[in-house]
Amino acid sequence: VLTVLSIRAARRAPAGLSPARRRAFLALRTCAAVLLVCGLAGLGISLLTDRLSILFVLDQSRSVTPEERAGAMAVIAAARHGLSRGDTASLVRFGADAEMEQLTDGTAPDPEGGMDGPMAANLHLLAHESGLRRV
Repeated sequence: VLTVLSIRAARRAPAGLSPARRRAFLALRTCAAVLLVCGLAGLGISLLTDRLSILFVLDQSRSVTPEERAGAMAVIAAARHGLSRGDTASLVRFGADAEMEQLTDGTAPDPEGGMDGPMAANLHLLAHESGLRRV
């Protein structure tokens, strides 16, 4: 529709324009209309990637035994060992409070973390702190 309107407008252009200028005017107006439509439609460029971002969630409450916590840390270590270059991993620890730790290459996370006095697990706080929503 915009192209048809542009052609009509180009035909009604002042008589002093040469045919080459009329074609350039039509091409520019058509390009502007196409870009406007693409912008309004929210057209964007999406790049595909094979990188992973892994989020580990670890319960630090008293209900988790040291053996279970050691087993969880072993699973985290094994999963991190399988990550490719460019992949990222984070660890969310929760008990009465929640904390998030970015896991960097070559360093093992502290099994206890930096939490003071882990008490009961507060999953509502975990969802709020990490921005997770209940589904």
